[in-house]
Amino acid sequence: MLFSATMPDEIKQLSKKYLNNAVMIELISEQKAPASLSHYFQEIKPQHRFEKMLELINSEKPPQAILFCSSRSSCEKLYDHLKGKVKSVEQIHGGMEQGKRTSLFRRFKRLDIRYLVATDIASRGLDFSHTTHIFNYDLPHNPEAYTHRTGRTARMGREGKAITFFSGRDIGKLKTHFKS
Repeated sequence: MLFSATMPDEIKQLSKKYLNNAVMIELISEQKAPASLSHYFQEIKPQHRFEKMLELINSEKPPQAILFCSSRSSCEKLYDHLKGKVKSVEQIHGGMEQGKRTSLFRRFKRLDIRYLVATDIASRGLDFSHTTHIFNYDLPHNPEAYTHRTGRTARMGREGKAITFFSGRDIGKLKTHFKS
């Protein structure tokens, strides 16, 4: 089930009344997300993450998306799993030479690459106007990282969608970092 991070106060009160161990995820109040950006959170079992990622790619069919991972290792594993299963996928992380990273960003910006599996190296200061979806395959380490990652979509009034995976073991982190 997907959960939206923005909801009216009446719904928040009903949630507290009828849900056990509910987690409310809010953005950093000083850094408002654009109204055209929809936030969704998907609880998954860690062993089903890849299957769920592939399912979402196939059901959402985003014109262009960035799939964020929290480590180089996770980035490489997800990329290896996606190769051959989705068209036009590349990876980018800090272990690559600057020239290669620059070339990948240029190709992504030209829409030569549809899916970019990335670490947080791609989360700041880059404008990809065609990116419609952000998938947080790994939960960001903190709210600021979440804001920067999701800021790669919904640019200049365009609509965007951010989908974040989390597991039961992430509940404490969500409550601590994302103001439950």
